[in-house]
Amino acid sequence: MAFTHRGGFAVLFAILTIGVCVVALLPKVFWVEAEVKLSDDFKVQIKSSLWQQCNTTTIGNYSATECSGIRKIDFNKIKSEPSAERDGAVAGLVLGGFFALASLFGVCCRSKCATVSLLVVSLIFTAATVGCYFRYKDHSLSSEYDFIYGYWVACVACGLALFSVIGSCCMNKNAEYEILA
Repeated sequence: MAFTHRGGFAVLFAILTIGVCVVALLPKVFWVEAEVKLSDDFKVQIKSSLWQQCNTTTIGNYSATECSGIRKIDFNKIKSEPSAERDGAVAGLVLGGFFALASLFGVCCRSKCATVSLLVVSLIFTAATVGCYFRYKDHSLSSEYDFIYGYWVACVACGLALFSVIGSCCMNKNAEYEILA
Protein backbone atom coordinates (compact mmCIF):
# COMPACT_ATOMS: atom_id res chain seq x y z
CA MET A 1 0.00 0.00 0.00
CA ALA A 2 2.88 2.37 0.63
CA PHE A 3 3.76 2.20 -3.08
CA THR A 4 0.28 3.40 -4.00
CA HIS A 5 0.01 6.03 -1.28
CA ARG A 6 3.36 7.57 -2.16
CA GLY A 7 2.43 7.94 -5.83
CA GLY A 8 4.08 4.84 -7.24
CA PHE A 9 1.28 4.04 -9.67
CA ALA A 10 1.06 7.67 -10.74
CA VAL A 11 4.78 7.69 -11.52
CA LEU A 12 4.66 4.33 -13.30
CA PHE A 13 1.77 5.30 -15.57
CA ALA A 14 3.11 8.85 -16.11
CA ILE A 15 6.45 7.46 -17.32
CA LEU A 16 4.63 5.02 -19.60
CA THR A 17 2.50 7.90 -20.91
CA ILE A 18 5.61 9.92 -21.71
CA GLY A 19 7.20 6.99 -23.53
CA VAL A 20 4.11 6.21 -25.56
CA CYS A 21 3.68 9.88 -26.51
CA VAL A 22 7.27 9.95 -27.80
CA VAL A 23 6.77 6.71 -29.75
CA ALA A 24 3.61 8.07 -31.40
CA LEU A 25 5.53 11.17 -32.52
CA LEU A 26 8.19 9.21 -34.43
CA PRO A 27 8.06 9.76 -38.22
CA LYS A 28 8.02 6.04 -39.08
CA VAL A 29 4.98 5.37 -36.87
CA PHE A 30 2.16 5.53 -39.40
CA TRP A 31 -1.35 6.50 -38.32
CA VAL A 32 -3.50 5.74 -41.38
CA GLU A 33 -3.17 3.67 -44.52
CA ALA A 34 -5.12 3.13 -47.71
CA GLU A 35 -4.72 0.58 -50.47
CA VAL A 36 -5.90 1.27 -54.00
CA LYS A 37 -6.02 -1.74 -56.29
CA LEU A 38 -6.10 -0.56 -59.91
CA SER A 39 -5.82 -4.00 -61.49
CA ASP A 40 -4.81 -7.53 -60.55
CA ASP A 41 -1.08 -6.73 -60.87
CA PHE A 42 -1.08 -3.01 -60.02
CA LYS A 43 -1.79 -1.57 -56.56
CA VAL A 44 -0.77 1.48 -54.55
CA GLN A 45 -0.52 1.52 -50.76
CA ILE A 46 -0.45 4.89 -49.00
CA LYS A 47 0.69 5.24 -45.38
CA SER A 48 0.65 8.52 -43.51
CA SER A 49 2.20 9.51 -40.20
CA LEU A 50 2.12 12.86 -38.46
CA TRP A 51 5.27 13.87 -40.32
CA GLN A 52 5.45 12.07 -43.67
CA GLN A 53 3.56 10.09 -46.27
CA CYS A 54 4.87 6.95 -47.98
CA ASN A 55 3.52 5.49 -51.22
CA THR A 56 4.29 1.88 -52.12
CA THR A 57 3.59 0.94 -55.73
CA THR A 58 3.41 -2.75 -56.58
CA ILE A 59 3.42 -4.02 -60.15
CA GLY A 60 3.44 -7.82 -60.27
CA ASN A 61 6.35 -8.93 -58.11
CA TYR A 62 8.11 -5.54 -58.20
CA SER A 63 7.56 -3.05 -55.40
CA ALA A 64 8.88 0.50 -54.90
CA THR A 65 8.38 2.80 -51.93
CA GLU A 66 8.66 6.58 -52.04
CA CYS A 67 8.34 8.73 -48.92
CA SER A 68 7.69 12.45 -49.04
CA GLY A 69 9.69 14.83 -46.91
CA ILE A 70 8.94 15.56 -43.31
CA ARG A 71 5.98 17.89 -42.93
CA LYS A 72 6.66 20.95 -40.84
CA ILE A 73 4.12 22.98 -38.94
CA ASP A 74 3.29 25.89 -41.24
CA PHE A 75 2.01 29.02 -39.53
CA ASN A 76 0.75 30.38 -42.86
CA LYS A 77 -1.77 27.53 -43.06
CA ILE A 78 -2.99 28.04 -39.52
CA LYS A 79 -6.55 28.66 -40.70
CA SER A 80 -6.61 25.52 -42.86
CA GLU A 81 -8.83 22.97 -41.11
CA PRO A 82 -6.95 19.79 -42.17
CA SER A 83 -3.61 21.31 -41.24
CA ALA A 84 -4.96 22.52 -37.90
CA GLU A 85 -6.32 19.07 -37.02
CA ARG A 86 -3.01 17.35 -37.78
CA ASP A 87 -1.07 20.06 -35.93
CA GLY A 88 -3.48 19.71 -33.01
CA ALA A 89 -2.66 16.01 -32.83
CA VAL A 90 1.07 16.80 -32.74
CA ALA A 91 0.62 19.49 -30.11
CA GLY A 92 -1.57 17.22 -27.99
CA LEU A 93 1.09 14.52 -27.87
CA VAL A 94 3.88 16.97 -27.09
CA LEU A 95 1.93 18.77 -24.37
CA GLY A 96 0.45 15.55 -22.96
CA GLY A 97 3.94 14.11 -22.55
CA PHE A 98 5.25 17.39 -21.13
CA PHE A 99 2.57 17.65 -18.45
CA ALA A 100 3.03 13.98 -17.55
CA LEU A 101 6.73 14.74 -17.10
CA ALA A 102 5.96 17.82 -15.01
CA SER A 103 3.70 15.72 -12.77
CA LEU A 104 6.75 13.73 -11.67
CA PHE A 105 7.95 16.83 -9.82
CA GLY A 106 4.65 16.91 -7.95
CA VAL A 107 5.17 13.31 -6.86
CA CYS A 108 8.73 14.09 -5.75
CA CYS A 109 7.45 17.01 -3.66
CA ARG A 110 4.58 14.84 -2.36
CA SER A 111 2.05 17.36 -3.60
CA LYS A 112 -1.13 15.48 -4.42
CA CYS A 113 -2.86 18.59 -5.76
CA ALA A 114 -0.08 19.40 -8.24
CA THR A 115 0.24 15.80 -9.35
CA VAL A 116 -3.47 15.28 -9.94
CA SER A 117 -3.83 18.64 -11.69
CA LEU A 118 -0.91 18.10 -14.04
CA LEU A 119 -2.00 14.57 -14.88
CA VAL A 120 -5.55 15.72 -15.62
CA VAL A 121 -4.12 18.29 -18.04
CA SER A 122 -1.99 15.52 -19.60
CA LEU A 123 -5.13 13.39 -20.00
CA ILE A 124 -6.95 16.29 -21.68
CA PHE A 125 -4.15 16.81 -24.18
CA THR A 126 -3.77 13.13 -25.06
CA ALA A 127 -7.54 12.85 -25.50
CA ALA A 128 -7.41 15.93 -27.73
CA THR A 129 -4.80 14.16 -29.85
CA VAL A 130 -7.10 11.20 -30.40
CA GLY A 131 -10.02 13.50 -31.20
CA CYS A 132 -8.08 15.76 -33.56
CA TYR A 133 -6.70 12.92 -35.62
CA PHE A 134 -10.06 11.14 -35.72
CA ARG A 135 -11.61 14.33 -37.09
CA TYR A 136 -8.70 14.74 -39.53
CA LYS A 137 -9.31 11.23 -40.89
CA ASP A 138 -13.08 11.67 -41.03
CA HIS A 139 -13.17 15.10 -42.68
CA SER A 140 -9.92 15.45 -44.62
CA LEU A 141 -9.06 11.97 -45.88
CA SER A 142 -11.08 9.69 -48.12
CA SER A 143 -13.08 6.78 -46.74
CA GLU A 144 -10.49 4.25 -48.00
CA TYR A 145 -8.13 5.19 -45.17
CA ASP A 146 -8.04 2.97 -42.08
CA PHE A 147 -6.40 3.62 -38.73
CA ILE A 148 -3.23 1.64 -38.07
CA TYR A 149 -0.80 1.35 -35.18
CA GLY A 150 0.11 5.06 -34.76
CA TYR A 151 -3.44 6.04 -33.94
CA TRP A 152 -3.86 3.11 -31.59
CA VAL A 153 -0.59 4.01 -29.84
CA ALA A 154 -2.07 7.48 -29.22
CA CYS A 155 -5.20 5.81 -27.81
CA VAL A 156 -2.97 3.80 -25.46
CA ALA A 157 -1.29 7.05 -24.37
CA CYS A 158 -4.72 8.44 -23.51
CA GLY A 159 -5.58 5.30 -21.52
CA LEU A 160 -2.28 5.40 -19.65
CA ALA A 161 -2.87 9.05 -18.82
CA LEU A 162 -6.25 8.08 -17.40
CA PHE A 163 -4.65 5.36 -15.24
CA SER A 164 -2.02 7.84 -14.04
CA VAL A 165 -4.80 10.22 -12.93
CA ILE A 166 -6.48 7.37 -11.05
CA GLY A 167 -3.14 6.42 -9.49
CA SER A 168 -2.49 10.00 -8.44
CA CYS A 169 -5.89 10.19 -6.75
CA CYS A 170 -4.79 7.30 -4.51
CA MET A 171 -1.85 9.32 -3.17
CA ASN A 172 -1.93 10.40 0.46
CA LYS A 173 -2.00 14.11 1.01
CA ASN A 174 0.32 14.04 4.03
CA ALA A 175 2.25 10.78 3.68
CA GLU A 176 5.21 11.84 5.81
CA TYR A 177 3.08 12.08 8.98
CA GLU A 178 2.01 8.43 8.73
CA ILE A 179 5.63 7.35 9.00
CA LEU A 180 5.92 8.87 12.50
CA ALA A 181 2.87 7.05 13.87
